[in-house]
Amino acid sequence: GLLGNHGSFDVTEAGAERWLLHMERAVAETPMPDSSLVAPDKAREVLVDFFRHTAHFIAAGQRMREGKNVLGSAGKAPRARAQERKAQEG
Repeated sequence: GLLGNHGSFDVTEAGAERWLLHMERAVAETPMPDSSLVAPDKAREVLVDFFRHTAHFIAAGQRMREGKNVLGSAGKAPRARAQERKAQEG
């Protein structure tokens, strides 16, 4: 599964956030096809949400395997990043 495939990597919250920055940049730079089913902006939003969930799921799974607090600081950095994006847009 997902955790097993990433078990050899040391995935921390900081590492998950760094990976997310790269993925967000890649999604922003990738042309999305315009379709009648999903608007390009909505497709980007869904992809980034999926990547965010996946990154923090892997980080939490690693903490859980190590016997650490699973809740940790998850959620603080994504909210801060979202607030920063809103400030830049508006």
